[in-house]
Amino acid sequence: AHFTEHMSFLGTKKYPKEDEFSSFLSSHGGSSNAYTDTEDTVYYFDVNSAYLQPALDRFSQFFVAPLFTASATDRELNAIESEHSKNINNDGFRIYQLERDCANPEHPLHKFATGNLQTLSQLPRQQGIDTRARLLQFHSTYYSAPKMTLCVLGREPLADLQQWVSQMFATVPDRHSPSPELQWWGRIVPYCEMLPPPSSSARELQPRDVRVLQVVPVDQGTSYLAVTWSMWVRSPSERAELQAASPSLVVADLLGHEGKGSVRALLLARGWINAVQAAVSTDIADLQEFTVHVDLTEEGLRHTDEIIAVLFAYLRLLKATGVPEYVYQELQQLSAIGFEYAEKAEVSSYVSSVAANMQNYRSPRQYLTGGKLFYPDLCKPLLGRYLDSLLQSIEPFNPQPSSVDRYNSACRVTMVSGSFAGSTDQTGPFYGTQYSNSSASEESLRLWRGLRAAAILQDGLLRLPQPNPFVPTDFRLVADPSEAIVATAFSAPTVIRRDDKWTLWHELDRTFRQPKVHLVVSLAVPQSLYGSSDAAALFVVNGKLFSQCLLESDLNEKLLYEANLAGLNFQLDLTSKGLQMVISGFSDKLPLFAERVCQAVRDFSPDQTTFTRVRELLRRDYLAWDTQQPYSHCAYFAGLASETLQFPIQSLREALQRATWSMQQGFIGSMLRGGSQGTALIVGNIQPAGAQQLLAIVERAFPFAPLSVAQQAVKRVLLYPALTQQRGTRIARDEPNPSDANSATSFYFQLPSTDPARYMALELLAELVEQPFYNSLRTQQQLGYIVFSGIKVREGGLRYLTFIVQSSVADGPRLTAVVERFLDTELPGLLSSLDDERLQTFKDSIAVRKLEPDQRLTQRAGRYWAEISAALSREILSTTAGSNSSALSKEASATGIGEPLFQRAQLEVQQLQHLDLAGFKRFARELLSPGSPERRLLVSQVTSTSAKDSESTQSQDVGGFAEVLDLQAFVRNQPFV
Repeated sequence: AHFTEHMSFLGTKKYPKEDEFSSFLSSHGGSSNAYTDTEDTVYYFDVNSAYLQPALDRFSQFFVAPLFTASATDRELNAIESEHSKNINNDGFRIYQLERDCANPEHPLHKFATGNLQTLSQLPRQQGIDTRARLLQFHSTYYSAPKMTLCVLGREPLADLQQWVSQMFATVPDRHSPSPELQWWGRIVPYCEMLPPPSSSARELQPRDVRVLQVVPVDQGTSYLAVTWSMWVRSPSERAELQAASPSLVVADLLGHEGKGSVRALLLARGWINAVQAAVSTDIADLQEFTVHVDLTEEGLRHTDEIIAVLFAYLRLLKATGVPEYVYQELQQLSAIGFEYAEKAEVSSYVSSVAANMQNYRSPRQYLTGGKLFYPDLCKPLLGRYLDSLLQSIEPFNPQPSSVDRYNSACRVTMVSGSFAGSTDQTGPFYGTQYSNSSASEESLRLWRGLRAAAILQDGLLRLPQPNPFVPTDFRLVADPSEAIVATAFSAPTVIRRDDKWTLWHELDRTFRQPKVHLVVSLAVPQSLYGSSDAAALFVVNGKLFSQCLLESDLNEKLLYEANLAGLNFQLDLTSKGLQMVISGFSDKLPLFAERVCQAVRDFSPDQTTFTRVRELLRRDYLAWDTQQPYSHCAYFAGLASETLQFPIQSLREALQRATWSMQQGFIGSMLRGGSQGTALIVGNIQPAGAQQLLAIVERAFPFAPLSVAQQAVKRVLLYPALTQQRGTRIARDEPNPSDANSATSFYFQLPSTDPARYMALELLAELVEQPFYNSLRTQQQLGYIVFSGIKVREGGLRYLTFIVQSSVADGPRLTAVVERFLDTELPGLLSSLDDERLQTFKDSIAVRKLEPDQRLTQRAGRYWAEISAALSREILSTTAGSNSSALSKEASATGIGEPLFQRAQLEVQQLQHLDLAGFKRFARELLSPGSPERRLLVSQVTSTSAKDSESTQSQDVGGFAEVLDLQAFVRNQPFV
């Protein structure tokens, strides 16, 4: 299924060119993708509205007459292998497959989830199987019209869309084959542990085999416990009943609750855990799996039996006391509010979700709602039996099963920790995962069964949640309905306050008509707080510790969690400019929420227990850096060489060791003691007077003296050297993760200008090369699964043209050489063949995308804030820097010092349409050609340990780069843009 998904994109009988679909979409502002899930493969694309019909015609041929040519099949096998290689060190993929390995070998859940070169080529060849023939057979069996669903979204009338679909998809064949799941549904049990042994007596209780997996992760900082209940859904009618009732939603809401009296609060108080999450983890035709995921502390790893016992005790509490009526009503109310006032989704995400819903739900009414709405009357009759199924999973089999056993259930415990290294006895077949798989001991089972809710109710730490006080009830809109305006890309907020302390931007929403408000606040900090590099790293680490301690404190139990459930959100970050807060959600309760949050932030000092726990979490995060993807490591090294206030991972780790609890006391007060400058944006369902009152709440919580622009902290961008005698500057390093077989390279062509005309030339160049670059390195040369190019934006809005490739078959120097060869040999041909007509096609594509109106209130707020933040950077840089800030000063002069460019889209499109063919080609050659004084290139490459040691890995070094051996020295010697 996964391989068929890949092959469908590589040519059809009507459109035989392998890159036909991707080239067409790329030329018209579109993109495509697909994914293969447990039961379905979903394909989706988006494109500029004017080109939906021809794009749909090309798309339809995937399902009518794909070619699956022999040459493409052979090449795409390497792509599957590269994708698998990318995932080998990903603990999520490793453990997901390991849990599939535990399934009944006769059930399809047991199969390898993604495939690799061995399973799709080498083993079939040994067995005399033709892989291409098997692919065609798979397509002709399962790609059958009655099994397929389609969602099309366009601006055309529904009648026109219907006509197009009828014309283009009418030839999708009906294979007259039964639905595949009917082969095993109700006949083959997903897990053998769901049924008693075949030899068991019909009169005696038979023990259940509860499996316990102990897994060694790649990320040694990972430590968690997952308890999974697997329930066999024996028939389509049972599936429909379970789907409509959604008892899992109630259990997940209560088990995963984070307020006072919750399981999380109890286990957190004992110092055993960091987080608890509960949700359905697998939901397919004949199986539903419900999982509670518990992130463990070091101490918690020694108390896993007690943690599991608490989970079962809470389930018994729910069974014994019942679920209060207000819980049902609250879930129904919040689900209805969430659906009614949901923001418009991204187009491709929306159509793919609807198409998937059409596979999963019988009623057309649920095609759009999916499982988003909750119905208490359907849930109540089923909840007790659902709880019984969870509880029965560790009890002996009943020789005379009753209705409580209707979902034959099995319980599986997965424990993941680096401490298991050296003590496991099995190795996973596809990922090499080290693990052990044993039965839960009778001692553990007795403890899990024996802990009663009464035993932990006595200490007052465990109870059902109280009604949520933040559920909104007032959805009135303050804007006059007669003043509603159509969304555009040119809207702008207005300044309603500007003085020596605060600048407040405001816009009353007359477009999206949602009862919501979005508030962003930035409090500048003095540059002096960053001091030396060591002091700066310590300040950054303390900022992370403070914000995380705040979110992990009892403030979450008292306020944040319930507010979040009710649609009120809070974020706190320490950025390069200072403290940034985002408060958003329903306008009804937002002022009250904002006041309580701001007071809490102002007065917060973590207790020592929370600080110690959060510092350990941050240590894990820094440890996890080693196992990031190699191309992410390339981006990390490039970041160190591109901007100030970027810190080596080792500096952050050392700073974390120096950070102490006492440093957190009064952190916000000490940060603002040297003065500040506040900037705020408030947009949504709020009048100017209300916005002023909302800012007054923030101002009362955070008093400060004015801070001049020249004293404010800001990140600065380094100017790459223009080396006319060399190809560019290169950072070449060993891949930090010695167990990762992938190498990577990243190219960054810097445009040290903020001139909109040059910006548009760069964006046009990115549009031109994106698909040919992918087609050459990914589809034709099969260098790796991760191949892409595009635009990178850094501080102040400065832009870079990037090329990135990751591979397990070539080392870093070879990948760098391949990218250079593309630029030297293939790009000139692209430029020489480019004519005015094709150039206009790309220009129109970019213009349509840029002039597309804002689709959501949060999108508009994000656009406004990006411009406000960039303007702040320009103002600080043009005030504090000398001649090296010429590029930023030019735009500041053109737009006004510190004035945001809200009309950027309109201005850029105007500049784009004025760009002629000759001028564009000249710009491209000046930016990219070796020896050009305008070529400012930084290459960041990493080479895996296995590639360095292997003779089979492709290697070739193009040479001609200025090598960066000492990154700190390079940064010290480079001027600022």
